[in-house]
Amino acid sequence: MDPSACLVRLESGEAVPYDQVVATLPLDRLAAMTTTSPPDVREAARRLKHTTVAMVGLGYRAPTLDERSWFYFPEDDVPFYRATNFSKYAPANVPGADTTAFSSWMTEISVMPGTRVNQRALVKAADAALRRHRLVPGLAELATAHVEMIPYAYPIPTLDRDEALALTVPWLEDHAIYPRGRFGTWRYEIGNMDHAVKMGVDIARRLVTGATEELLSSQDAVPAGSRS
Repeated sequence: MDPSACLVRLESGEAVPYDQVVATLPLDRLAAMTTTSPPDVREAARRLKHTTVAMVGLGYRAPTLDERSWFYFPEDDVPFYRATNFSKYAPANVPGADTTAFSSWMTEISVMPGTRVNQRALVKAADAALRRHRLVPGLAELATAHVEMIPYAYPIPTLDRDEALALTVPWLEDHAIYPRGRFGTWRYEIGNMDHAVKMGVDIARRLVTGATEELLSSQDAVPAGSRS
């Protein structure tokens, strides 16, 4: 990203001109890849913290019996913080949409960025916890398992986050780069999918008509010093 020339340089080497850029990639990466961003802006962006999630998907040759959609687990003996009853969400998440014969679960395990994980151990631990808490029958056959690492899962609202955003976001917006979405704004409190969609609608209206962004204004989410 070259704000001085209003160009986005692609991995292929192609340079794409722009008038404004709405960026949804993580703010720390955005600041680092913007060629003219000053050292204090880059340093502020580097201070932003986030979690990584190991998503462990487990499929069983056992019927989907539980009618509940998802569960949260604060217990020390459970590796995941959330388990989602995936075949309850949609029968198509199991072979042949046959929930009388199959069930599937999505479990989410939070880890700090850069942590090396043993994927086989994660599968074993998640499977054991589902059985232990009777979400899966004890003798159910584990038919399939899949681990997906999500490097940027949740922004962490650290004590110095707002200070870092107050330096980073205004500089980018002053150069016609508008960071939005979960990791563009880096705000856990407005970081759900519905928030991200709303941010997209709001920034489009702002850039076309000059309208105030409703979500950011209502949540007082734009750090002091950023442009209206």
